[in-house]
Amino acid sequence: MQANIASLRAVPGLDARPVQLHVIHDLGGGTAKWLEDFCAADSKRTNLILKALTHQQAMGAGVALFAQVTDEMPLKVWNFSSEIPATVTAHPEYRRALDEIVRDYHVDVLLVSSLIGHSLDILDTGLPTVVITHDYYPYCPAINIYFGGVCRQCDGKRIGECYRDNLNFNPFVGFLPAERVRVRARFMDLVRRPNVVIATPTQSVADNLIRLNELFRQVSFATIPHGYGNAFSRLATAEPPPNERLRILVLGQLSLLKGEKLLRGSLTALNKFADIWLLGAREVGESFQFKPGVHVVSHYEVGD
Repeated sequence: MQANIASLRAVPGLDARPVQLHVIHDLGGGTAKWLEDFCAADSKRTNLILKALTHQQAMGAGVALFAQVTDEMPLKVWNFSSEIPATVTAHPEYRRALDEIVRDYHVDVLLVSSLIGHSLDILDTGLPTVVITHDYYPYCPAINIYFGGVCRQCDGKRIGECYRDNLNFNPFVGFLPAERVRVRARFMDLVRRPNVVIATPTQSVADNLIRLNELFRQVSFATIPHGYGNAFSRLATAEPPPNERLRILVLGQLSLLKGEKLLRGSLTALNKFADIWLLGAREVGESFQFKPGVHVVSHYEVGD
């Protein structure tokens, strides 16, 4: 009997802890790392993971539910007969899976880190919902509010122009302009509901969204700054020798969307007075391997 009770308590939603459902894409990167850190720091709640399953160009060929962020085997997988190119306003198969998860695992709160591969049904449960702004998607289908410069306005016409002409910032070629407009409109309806909060790392994110659309003034924003709450104290260090070159650390994955062109165009000027260290630059970092004054460490373990 005791063994049976113990096994029941191991099932998410059947112990006394509140249940949070994290919603994320299948693309890895910084959002996935953030989620790992979040779950590692939170032992007071059960943190289930609902991950979209990417297949070729479809961002949502289905969804998988994981009991823990580090699990390789899901609790359950739902494969869709109708795939989600990027994001959709509604999706009956997705909705049935979502309703099943909320019911069977007693979900109390939704934490939405990404809507890539998901349906906006996820914002329509009536449960307390936090949308975490790791980027500007889906309001900005290009993710970075960048089209020839930082965007200050964007209507349906500009969405079409961005789809055709902003080729370096168009990761979802199957996400057509008309659907982008529909998703944006439905997203604006849902995030203005009283049960939804948008969490931002800086006030500037909210300011940028409000500049793009005045309706964001009706949204509940909460700013949670980057970092661990307390700044690290400055370490006393000796002044460098007068002839020593400056060392500049570029931390994390490099790509066209993450400033590769800016860095490449700056190297000649920077190299006159500094050495550049690319740490964790991944595959793109390899192309800098033989540049003068550049040191590349493509991968690293966080523990190191």
